[in-house]
Order: sequence, then structure tokens, then C-alpha cells
Amino acid sequence: MNSNHTPTKKISTHIFMKSLALIFVLFGMNVFGQTSTSDGLWNDANNWDAFFAPGYSITDDILIANVITSNDDIEVRWGGSLIIGNNDGVVDSLVINGTLTSTIFTTINIESDGVLLINGNVSNRWYGTINVDGKFLVDGDFDNFFYSSDVNVSESGQIGVSGDFNNNGDVSNTGDINVGGNYNDNGNTSGTGTIDSGDSNPLPVEFGNLTYEITDQKVILEWFTYSERNNDYFTIELSKDLNEWSEIGRVEGNGNTAVLSDYQFEFNEYGSFYIRLSQFDYDGTNEVLDLIHIQNENTFTLYPNPVKAQNIDVLISNLEGLNYRIFNQRGAELTANDNFEKGIYFVHINNKMHKLIVR
Repeated sequence: MNSNHTPTKKISTHIFMKSLALIFVLFGMNVFGQTSTSDGLWNDANNWDAFFAPGYSITDDILIANVITSNDDIEVRWGGSLIIGNNDGVVDSLVINGTLTSTIFTTINIESDGVLLINGNVSNRWYGTINVDGKFLVDGDFDNFFYSSDVNVSESGQIGVSGDFNNNGDVSNTGDINVGGNYNDNGNTSGTGTIDSGDSNPLPVEFGNLTYEITDQKVILEWFTYSERNNDYFTIELSKDLNEWSEIGRVEGNGNTAVLSDYQFEFNEYGSFYIRLSQFDYDGTNEVLDLIHIQNENTFTLYPNPVKAQNIDVLISNLEGLNYRIFNQRGAELTANDNFEKGIYFVHINNKMHKLIVR
């Protein structure tokens, strides 16, 4: 009798185990934890170390080690954790175009190289803990609820809230908290940090990475800001020796904004040089945002060469953006407005002399 039922029991157990395994596969996004591997969207599986993207409800450990954007609300719950930054010196960020909710024994860590930008409201409640060593920017209201909800801001930490900061829990602040609306403290606030409220736009110019690429002999600079306040413009300066700098361009800023802004600047330069990016407020206040070294080994070619005298303006236009000088055979320097007769000329670019034939 018992032998007749044993196979059925084994089959049922096997089916149960396979079903359980399938459930783990389907919902494993919240079981094992994940780390971002490249810049991009939250819901793109190619940007994560697993074969799937995390869900929008987090119950395990999620590490942001790149620049990730979510276009939907995110909830951290039931002991889950969200970590932005890995302390490698390169800015890592999470941009949420929606709300962020942290509830029930959760942890959100914003490391020193991390930026968390919320284009919406934030709620921290039911034993949720938010530790800020980097930058936490909220374009909305920030509600820190009761039942031991904690917000801890270190000396390097900054919080900017465009709306109201409603504290009904515990806030420990040794950094900076800037609130556009009111800081309503109905809980406990401690620490030696600063809390400023009533600012019409508390979000400062938060700078992202400056990067470059070289395409078709042009250097293309790219950078971005997470938010801006009174941002008039950026300057781009070039130096060969880090001592003498020359401004090669300006890019207009976006004034006041709490959303991500992308910038780009193209120019021609060859060899080894340095680029310094600075930001200027409307009142003239400025700061250096970044300084990078660029090695452009692309070979420069005069074009057209030879060139007909009546087409010299074509060659001059191809030299636009370059630091160049033109000499005739007698050593006299010419400008673009001079008359170029038939003959041999020399164009000096990047410490090299190029022979030019005008026909």
C-alpha cells in the first residue's frame, strides 16, 4: 500500500522543487542583490551584473557604481538597502524621475562619491535609515517619519530639498542641509552642521564627470550637472604646461534647474595638453570644476594643399579653432585677411611647421 504512494510523493516533491526554483529565477531580482556595471537606464538588463534589471521594489542590496536613471518610482523595503557610490573617486549617481520610499528596517547609503537626485518626493519611515556622505538632492518634499526613522549627514554630506523637509524622526547633521521651503522639526535634530531654509532654490550646481572623445580630429568635451543654481556659464581653458592658460570657449549654463543637464564643446587641438573647466555664477563667483589631461596623437593634415589662391578661405576655415600662424618664405607673418600670392608658405601648428603651396 505504501509502495504505491511513494512515487507520487517523490514526483510531487520534484515538481515543488522545480516550481520553487522557477520562482527564484523569475523573482530573483530582489533575492541576491545586484551591482550596476555601466551607465544607462535602471530597467535595462545590460547595465547590471545579473541577466536581469532590478525591480522597482527593493528588498535586497543594490549598489550603484555608475550613472543610472530610473523613470519610475522606487521603493526600498523590508530590510533592503540602496548604496550609491563605491568610494573610487569617480562620481556615481542615481537619478529617480519619480518618488523614493524607504520603509521597514531599510538602509540608504550615499557614499562620498555618490549623488542621489530625486525629481519627486521622498519618504523615510518605519525604522528606515539614510546615511549621507555625498550629495542627496530632492526636487520635492522630504518626509522623515516617526518610529526611529534616521537621517545621518556627515561632514562631507549635503542635502538639498526644494520643498519642505518634515522631520518627525531623528536627524543627525554635521554637514549641510539646505531647504527651499520650511524645515519642520517635530522630532529630534542634533549635530553641529548647518541647516538653511527658505531659499528659493537650494540645489547648488552639482557637477558630474568631465569626459572627452576624439572624433575626426576633433576633441569633444562632455559633462553634465545634476542641478544648477544661478549658473551663468562655463569656461573651457587650455594649457600646455599647467602654468599659462588660454580660454578657448564658453558654454551657456541653464541658470536654475533641478534636473540633469548635458553639455558639450568641440575644438581642435593636437599633441599633449590640459583642459580646465570652470563654472561662473551671475554675480561672477566662480570655481574650477575639473582639470583633465588629453593626448591627441591624430596626425594633422593641411587641406586643401596645394590650394588655389582664390580658395585660400577654404583652407583658413579648416584651421578654425586651431592655434596657428602662417609665414611666407621671407619669414613675414600673414593673417587670413592678407593677400596670398602664388608661392610657398609655412603654417605653424602645435610646434610643427607644415609646408603650404599656393597656386
